[in-house]
Amino acid sequence: MEMQQSFDEGENFNPTLPMLEICVEYKNDEETFNFYIKQISNCPLTPSFSSLRAKVNVYISKGMSRTTWMGWQKSISWQEMRSHNMEKFSTLSVLRSATTVCNEFFACSVPQLQLHFTAMRVVLCDVNKDDEEDLGELHFSISFLSTAERIVVTNLRTTNLLISNKDEFYIRAVLITEKDEYEAHKTESQIWSESYEDGVSFEKRLVFDLSKRKAPMASLLLQIVKLKDQRQDCC
Repeated sequence: MEMQQSFDEGENFNPTLPMLEICVEYKNDEETFNFYIKQISNCPLTPSFSSLRAKVNVYISKGMSRTTWMGWQKSISWQEMRSHNMEKFSTLSVLRSATTVCNEFFACSVPQLQLHFTAMRVVLCDVNKDDEEDLGELHFSISFLSTAERIVVTNLRTTNLLISNKDEFYIRAVLITEKDEYEAHKTESQIWSESYEDGVSFEKRLVFDLSKRKAPMASLLLQIVKLKDQRQDCC
């Protein structure tokens, strides 16, 4: 018996959101969960000083449940998945574009009794020239003061960091107004520890001067920067 489902076409497709095209299949006789990553379309492109490359990471966690002491939960958080035995599958790095094509097939051993208690998370990760992934996720608030002609970035917070204990890191922001014009600022440095499971907050505000005339064409690039062996690894 085979179970197969394709998500290439959705009835409620929203053209403004990224769309993952994936096929999944479970073979009862082999107790194998197979999945094929075709592509991710409508990918938002971010400004970068180098050529953009990306890869897709797929995380499989077994033994998950939506039932908690508070009742049934609609979604399963990333922290819950990481607390279980999680397997990771990665595509090769490819050129990042509006439609990032992967075309890769994977197989994962999943017992039948655990099939309905298995969660999947698919993440599109930008990679640097050394094929290293993003360091984590950024949350922040941004406002444009039209009278003062300034951009203010506040409430900077990192989550889901893929770094080791005692690693030092900070956030760097670059405002790009024209081809050869940019302004850069950075936050204070933080040292990662296991007590920061829910994220790390930064107190410093990042302020940029930006005239109203240049505002429509401006781009803001934010990066998590890790200090390691006298060099910097960027997200």
